[in-house]
Amino acid sequence: MVRYQMSKPRIAGEIVGIGLDSRVAILRSDKTRVLKYCNAENKDAVRALKKEQEVLAILQHHSRITHLHAICEEGSIFEYYPHGSLRNYYGSLPALPALNDRLRWCQQAVEGIAYVHSNNILHNDISARNILLASDFTIKLCDFGNSIVLDEEMVRARLETEEGTVETAETRYNRARVVEGRKPCVADDIFAIGSLLFEILTGKVPYHDLDSTEVENRYENGSFPDIEGIIPACAMIIEHCWRNQYKSIREIEDDIRLIAVEI
Repeated sequence: MVRYQMSKPRIAGEIVGIGLDSRVAILRSDKTRVLKYCNAENKDAVRALKKEQEVLAILQHHSRITHLHAICEEGSIFEYYPHGSLRNYYGSLPALPALNDRLRWCQQAVEGIAYVHSNNILHNDISARNILLASDFTIKLCDFGNSIVLDEEMVRARLETEEGTVETAETRYNRARVVEGRKPCVADDIFAIGSLLFEILTGKVPYHDLDSTEVENRYENGSFPDIEGIIPACAMIIEHCWRNQYKSIREIEDDIRLIAVEI
């Protein structure tokens, strides 16, 4: 369904990314940069674009975060990563990438999310579609339009946020929200990390063969995908993420060091 018509800004060329409310196009003047833009009449899209700009201003430059070069009238100018998202990259391959590469990407993804959390920010939309692959095949976390900056009280409590309920995560990355209307919290990002590591290691989203309603029901009942066949250290991390057994990203970082022997 087309939600609105979006005209291409004068500085944008070939479109290389399409989201629900935004587009990403290579700059006409610099093929190493892309413009992320949206329809100015779509208030939610404009809010998300501005939120991403604000969050990236806090995060500054980090090796695991997509690089925002500039803000212009038309939108945000980022470095161009021609391999695209990790999910799209997997889809272009005849077989899974080498295990060492997959394990390295798991570590880099956790490293990036840990940096985000260290700045008191929830990503709030972790997914393999929001993990870009740079030309040197390193991980770049992107799409911060639904991120949430925690205030001091929220950081201490590790609970709710000030911006209302925003359920943006994909179904297979979204833990069951037991309390109706409960706001996003750290545990939601941690649950999503479990699904991200599962997809990186297996090449499939959790419960890829089930419809969304069935996935929601299983998550609600504490039933998660089979992790047999995944190396034990990673399987443990995934299960602990899904079962809410981590209190912070730092605990995941400690455990993920156990996979270093596999690389």
